[in-house]
Amino acid sequence: MISQSSEPNSCTATRDKLSGEHLSTNGNGDKMGNLELASTVKMLEGQRAEVAKELVKLDKAIAVLRELNGTSSTPSPNGKKHTMSAAARRKIGEAQKARWAKVRQAKKTKD
Repeated sequence: MISQSSEPNSCTATRDKLSGEHLSTNGNGDKMGNLELASTVKMLEGQRAEVAKELVKLDKAIAVLRELNGTSSTPSPNGKKHTMSAAARRKIGEAQKARWAKVRQAKKTKD
């Protein structure tokens, strides 16, 4: 089962961390004036790593749920491919022959 994190939403956390001391304004009203770029980039990279870990966990959880539901995208366990019945193959073959006959007929009428 997937446990929900007690930490706030990452967008909210980023906004909270970037507000305050990082975004103080200078005399010209430039909000990025005193932004410590190196520390902010490092913080965002750390958050990216956390999100990547969460994505791995979510992918694993989705795979488990698909397996339980029987909708796995992996090949069948016995390795056999789905075989088509003789009647279905015959029907497809007849339809293809009819399409080619139509193409040939159209070609004859053009020439």
